[in-house]
Amino acid sequence: MIREYALEPSLLNSWDRFQRYMGHFGIHHGRLISRFPKRWKRMVIEGLSACGDIERARIVERLRSIDDRLLPRLHDWNPQQPWLANAENEHQLRPFHAILSESNPNASTHVLLNDDIDETDPPELWKTQRSIIVKREAVAMAAAVKLLLRLSSQIVFIDPHFGPENGRHRATLEHFLLAAFQHRSSAAAISVEFHTGDKSTFEFFESECQSRLPTLIPTGVDVRFRRWKREQLHNRFILTNLGGVTFQHGLDENQQAAGSNEDLVQLMDADVCQQILADFCGAEPRYTPADTNVVTVVGAKPA
Repeated sequence: MIREYALEPSLLNSWDRFQRYMGHFGIHHGRLISRFPKRWKRMVIEGLSACGDIERARIVERLRSIDDRLLPRLHDWNPQQPWLANAENEHQLRPFHAILSESNPNASTHVLLNDDIDETDPPELWKTQRSIIVKREAVAMAAAVKLLLRLSSQIVFIDPHFGPENGRHRATLEHFLLAAFQHRSSAAAISVEFHTGDKSTFEFFESECQSRLPTLIPTGVDVRFRRWKREQLHNRFILTNLGGVTFQHGLDENQQAAGSNEDLVQLMDADVCQQILADFCGAEPRYTPADTNVVTVVGAKPA
């Protein structure tokens, strides 16, 4: 659903090219640029020697605001080799979806050239899937959204039927949070909320949350649970500051023989995601709170 591309810094050697490529990347496009190597931004700047001062300044300024399009990765790097050789070596160890390069001297099938990027007839490696069908199993559901969760600083789960007493809900919550936090150096600046309906009393909901959830939530992570009038809610989302997805059936596993074993997961347009995020988390929420209090669960899952 969200694919990682290695993009040769020298491809962004003009404002026109820079705009063109940046317009194709971002969570809602289903494409991210690998921060390969770690000094990728610096390499872009170093490749702007042919630009005029104004053009160079525009690109440098814009580079400051594209972190939502970049995906950090642990990688090997040999400073004695050119970027493409390093990228091809890295691809053998930890594959990218594709490598975008100025040249392809080895005629590698995983390398795309600038002229290959034809939106009217895109090559297979450039095509994206804005919707996928996944098994309603916790591991598969979390895998479908792991890059979204891993990059985001604000994560909001929405499912009107969530119940902490149900194993099918707890299993997916645990795996979603594992996907979100397993590669982070710190969880201190990450906000996590779960919004649901009021199918039970507040006292029962709070008790079940506090007794069953702490050992599923990573240590150092707090999850806030907010409840709204259930009849006002229907759709299921994972929303973040970078983008969001919809789940058609729910954010729970199918543990019942009669239920559907698959779900349709779809990327949301950026503006729609931010509107729905504001409906729940903005200064003037769209929905009616079911409770006065919010339940905050402090994570205690062993590392």
